[in-house]
Amino acid sequence: MEKKRPSEDTTDFHFEVITPERYDEVYEIMREHFVPDEPICHGTHTVFDEDFKKLTYDNLKDHISLAMMSKENNVMMGFCISGVLRKTDPPVNFDWMTSIHTKDLFEFITHRANGFNCFEMYGADKIFYIFALFAVHF
Repeated sequence: MEKKRPSEDTTDFHFEVITPERYDEVYEIMREHFVPDEPICHGTHTVFDEDFKKLTYDNLKDHISLAMMSKENNVMMGFCISGVLRKTDPPVNFDWMTSIHTKDLFEFITHRANGFNCFEMYGADKIFYIFALFAVHF
């Protein structure tokens, strides 16, 4: 495959994999900016609680999520939380959640996926997905 860009960096920003020492920054941005401003979260009265934090961590721990960092001060400007679904993964189940609002939100946004089989459609064993895409501090 031919590389299209020589670098993922720009004049003002660079990109890096989100590592555990940066998780608290992600949680803060999710809690203070993403969840309160996201229309579905707002409409379902969802806050960034421990259930939401666990789902975020479950995606971050794969170490494939990216942060956009300011070259000027190394502040996290935004991020893309990503994950991998495997054909062998059990169906999504949110029964462990204690927050009814967070549970309702994630059941709502994943219910259509339950009837859509990407694995069969594309003949894949693994699928890369984006859980949250957010930018702040511009």
